[in-house]
Amino acid sequence: MYLLARILVGLWAYSLLLLSPVGDVSAAIHACTTADGSTIFQDQPCPRQVPVESKAMVAARAPLGIHDSWFVKPAQSQGRAFCDKRGCGCARHERSHDGSLARAIADALYMDASWHRYEVSEALWQETPVNSSQRFARRADLIEASCSVMMSQQILKQFADPALAELRRKAQEAEERGYDIPDVCDSGDMIACDYYDAIELFKRLSRDSRALHRARNDLSGADNL
Repeated sequence: MYLLARILVGLWAYSLLLLSPVGDVSAAIHACTTADGSTIFQDQPCPRQVPVESKAMVAARAPLGIHDSWFVKPAQSQGRAFCDKRGCGCARHERSHDGSLARAIADALYMDASWHRYEVSEALWQETPVNSSQRFARRADLIEASCSVMMSQQILKQFADPALAELRRKAQEAEERGYDIPDVCDSGDMIACDYYDAIELFKRLSRDSRALHRARNDLSGADNL
């Protein structure tokens, strides 16, 4: 029945076109696709449809403009990393934020060091003979290195963007209050010190994240230019 109805509607639209006066553009019939995927026929041009990003597409973006290549899962890894505002866990390894999530994010931005450690550990494990007594220990080092990478990835994915936004807000407020110079903090004003620390941390996160805007494999080459 649905197919028959579509055919009848199509014939109706076609008959209107045949009956329209030649050269009368306003009588044209337009077949337009609606939001739910169905088709309607109207005498007005179809509205322009602008693609809308889904929540999944937005969530999949790497934080702070960091290149996606830094968030590839290490090939030699066990399980996944999980993080909350207190710390992270991966396999048998844990990492505490030590009471400062913002500083944990700043430490996680040393992704080049984490990946370098993982790559060295993987190379050592691969070249170790299967029957060697060092094989087990090097495998353990490799898993720990892969967990270090994955925990840094999770910290950044979950918390980096909102943390940077909060630090930016606090840095702007510090400038408005005159807390953006170290002299006020040096005078013993603890509130000024807290604001000044936020400014310095904001600068650090901004600077270190920019260093990761290039693809991971391109970074070493860029340093040699």
